This record gives sequence, structure tokens and C-alpha cells, in this order.
Amino acid sequence: MKAFLKRCLLFFLTVAVVAGVMYGFNTWLQQRDVYKVPKSVESLFIGDSHIKCTFDYSMIAHSINTAQTAEPYIMTYYKLLPIIENNPGIKNVILGFSYHNIAGENDTQFQNPSKVTSLYATYYPVINYKDVKVEHCSWQRYMKSVIKHKVLFNLMYTKNLIKRISGKGTPAYPYIGTYLRSTNKFHDNTKLRIPDHYYTADSTVSRPSEISKNYLLRIADFLQKKNIKLYLVTSPLHPHYQAGIPEFYRREFQDFRKQLEQYPNVIYLDYENDFKTDDYFKDSDHLNVKGAKIISMRLDSILNQ
Repeated sequence: MKAFLKRCLLFFLTVAVVAGVMYGFNTWLQQRDVYKVPKSVESLFIGDSHIKCTFDYSMIAHSINTAQTAEPYIMTYYKLLPIIENNPGIKNVILGFSYHNIAGENDTQFQNPSKVTSLYATYYPVINYKDVKVEHCSWQRYMKSVIKHKVLFNLMYTKNLIKRISGKGTPAYPYIGTYLRSTNKFHDNTKLRIPDHYYTADSTVSRPSEISKNYLLRIADFLQKKNIKLYLVTSPLHPHYQAGIPEFYRREFQDFRKQLEQYPNVIYLDYENDFKTDDYFKDSDHLNVKGAKIISMRLDSILNQ
């Protein structure tokens, strides 16, 4: 019996040592391989799918688009910190700012098992649990993500681990997105998007996300201290989607916008009503390539005038 217990103890100690070594090794790699933009980049696009579908950075001088689908402001904040610290040439940050960004549905991502697992898998290189701990946030799922991605299987190095150990090759950054070029014809998904964005399961208007509002204020404050301009952009919305936005959220949004504009580095750009026909949209709140081209050219003239 004692021999069996000793073997069990030795096994678990070996597993713990190997796990600790792998965790330390992966952490070292991530700290060494910080995300760097090209030296010519001065304007950083960041945020969720609205920015991802609206701005073709190839048409905007000295820019790059890092937007990710369904990225809440809390993740944008922790993603932004190392990007700014490691890329001193950035002068402008362009961030999506629309009604859904401050809606309560942003908080439900931390309550939905599949969504929170996806968030952790995407942003694990730039967050710690203490950073993103909110009500109903799953500690168990965060730890599973740590074990999977920092101990067993680091997504940043799946294709070229050997090269990265020697400092060669390019790691994959799961939290870094890019422009999504869509040539799809318009699909009206208003009846799905409006309830998903603004209503609870019992069809009542949701409460605003205080977490999202707080983190957007923190983003503005952080960039002000860095002397970086923050462009808050409301992307074009299809008239059908606009008609479905609850009046409560329109008032909440306008009040919060005025609060944000108190920051001297914040510039608000409103493109909500720029397109009235289906031709420029891929769905009710995302542009296709035709719409993105027009808005991208307009912003280029502002950023590089």
C-alpha cells in the first residue's frame, strides 16, 4: 500500500513539475513575443465586428485593423494596454461606439458557457482572471483555458513552435483580428439582432452594461494620459435596424456620448445614417465591401488631412 501511495505521489509531483515548467515556458514566450505593428502604423482600429466590417485599412494610410467579432470593451481595454505600450508610434485609436456596445448583452457573454470559453480562448495572452472577474464569471472555465492554452496547447505557437523558440517566424495572436471584406448581398437579420442586442429572455428591454461603460471610460482615460486621440465611431446602420433600437437606449447612448466628449482627446464620428438602401450592407448592422470603401475613404481624409 505504501509503495502504491509513493508511486501516486511521484506521478502527481511529476505532472505538477511538468505543468509548471510548461506554464512558465509559455508565459515567457508570450511576454517575449509582444504584438508589434509595422513601424509606419499611426492609426489603430480596434473593437468589435462593426469596426471589423467598416474599415478597410488598406485604403487608410498608416493604419491597421485589429478588430474582433463580439469584442466587449473590457477585452478591448486589456488588449489595448500592451499594444499601446509596445507600439509608441500609434497616434490615433479608432474604436466602435454604438448602441449595442453599452447594452446588457455584453455582460451575458460572461454568463454563457460557450461564449465565455470562447472569450478566454481568444484573450488568454492579455488577461488574468483578476482582471476580468465580474459577476457570474466562471473561474473554472478560466482555469480550463489556462491549462489548455498555457500548459498543454498554446494557440500562438501551434504552427511554428521550434522557430519561435529560436526567435524566428511569426506567432499567431488569437486576440488580433482584421478587416472582414464581404461581398454578400444584403440579408435582413433585424428580427434576430435587435432582441439579441437589447432585450432579455422575457422580452423586456435590458439594462445598460455598467461594466462596458466603465471600461470605455478607462480606455478614454488611458489614451488621454498617453496623449493619443480616441475616435469613437458609430458605423452605418440599416434603417430596419435603426427602427428597432429601443428609445431607452437612444437616450442612454446620447447621455453617455456627452460624458465621453468631455475628454479632450475624444472625437466622435457619427455615420449611423449615411446609407439608406440595401446596397451598402451585408446585414442589418454590418457593411459590405461597397459601404466599407466609402466610409474608409471618408475616415482616411480625416486622419491624414
